[in-house]
Amino acid sequence: MEKYILNLRKEYADIPLSLKELSKNPLKQLKHWLNDAIKEKVVEANIITLATVSRNNRPSIRAVLMKQLNSKGVIFFTNYNSRKAKDLEFNPYAAINIVWREIGRQVNIEGKIKKISQKENERYFKLRTYEAKIAAITSPQSSVIKSREQLDKIFLTNDKIYKNKKIKCPANWGGFILEPNRIEFWHAREKRLHDRFVYLKDKKNWKIIRLAP
Repeated sequence: MEKYILNLRKEYADIPLSLKELSKNPLKQLKHWLNDAIKEKVVEANIITLATVSRNNRPSIRAVLMKQLNSKGVIFFTNYNSRKAKDLEFNPYAAINIVWREIGRQVNIEGKIKKISQKENERYFKLRTYEAKIAAITSPQSSVIKSREQLDKIFLTNDKIYKNKKIKCPANWGGFILEPNRIEFWHAREKRLHDRFVYLKDKKNWKIIRLAP
């Protein structure tokens, strides 16, 4: 197994990424790359890995779905009683990693996170499928539960209660936006000599620098 892992590697096509190709705004550049990933049919191109730090200074990570990308930052939704939400309540700074392995790209984002408005929560909640709405009501995310059967039973009960009814956005469910101050774009090259560009925010302006791979 160890030998197998040591020999795991992939060589990428030597397609360069130059500074002149990059947008002056990193969120616009992120949108370009996300569109490229979608065009290349990357599976669930909106999967992001979110890292937070707890009250005890313990880091934790998990995969979530980026549901919106606007001129201010990256938005995802969760239960406000979840572990990540409690971490962010204590420490609003976090990091996101996005990997599009199929096209040899990844993005690392750092910044401050805050809740979006309840109006925005309700607007997005309306777009969720019926099953996703019931799941949001059913799951006490990150809490200990007795069994899968217990969870399924609560789901079925809620399904009966809300069938053919308008489901309101729960008060303990909603979105966070990460507003970045640092974004790195990593582009795979041959011989492990990858192209890396970092956007650093200075007040309202962005500075772009190249990093060694």
